[in-house]
Amino acid sequence: MRSSAAMGTPAREWSWPRAVAMTRAEKEMYLVCPPLPKKSDSISVSTIMGGFLDGKMAGNEYSLGEPSGYVAANDEYSAGGVAMPLFASYQAGDRMKLALRGEEYYSDSSQRGWGLVMHRIMELIVCEDDLERAIETALSEGILQPGMRDEVKQYISEMFRKVRDRHWFDNSFRVFRELEILLPGGGSKRPDRVLMGAEAQVIDFKFGKKREQSHINQVRQYMSLVKQAGTAYVKGFVWYPDDNEIVEVSL
Repeated sequence: MRSSAAMGTPAREWSWPRAVAMTRAEKEMYLVCPPLPKKSDSISVSTIMGGFLDGKMAGNEYSLGEPSGYVAANDEYSAGGVAMPLFASYQAGDRMKLALRGEEYYSDSSQRGWGLVMHRIMELIVCEDDLERAIETALSEGILQPGMRDEVKQYISEMFRKVRDRHWFDNSFRVFRELEILLPGGGSKRPDRVLMGAEAQVIDFKFGKKREQSHINQVRQYMSLVKQAGTAYVKGFVWYPDDNEIVEVSL
């Protein structure tokens, strides 16, 4: 092996590959090293090895062990059975289940669970063409039960149809989903959907809920935050898809 200086590589970068290479020999290993300086004040592995080999070498060669006859391995392998000890197995039954995210979505009341599922799917959608992909993602995450797939797809398709004249899902706007808005005093707010164009539109979905003043106040707060961020014109909407109702909010 040539020295790191001769290879033009810093010693600390070359020492590790050399050490690893010396552990890989299967039959024989030959090392070619430059002679050590006659005098050296440093204490290193090379110095120690040099002292160990001093007087044990014939000339400048040190040999350890005897070469063994090498027989090429047979490349043909035959498959054979392996006897395994007898062991008992038991059906897991209901004692084990996959830890899918759906547990958190369906642990509450059915109404709240429905809202969480729909919010997650709508978060994945920018335009109408994203619906199929969003449903597949929800299925893979375990938050949407396979038996609900067709029902949810039809439900959201109907949502799209009812607001098509508003251009909320046709790429007419720059879309921010679950946009996190930082508050001056700490914390944050996350409106469901913010559309940016000549004006901003803040949309908040309310699935499985009846109209409440708190929903209006919530969107009004979102609108105020968006306006403070530098948008002159901001509209706000609370959308109740179950009731086919859209409530416009003003500042």
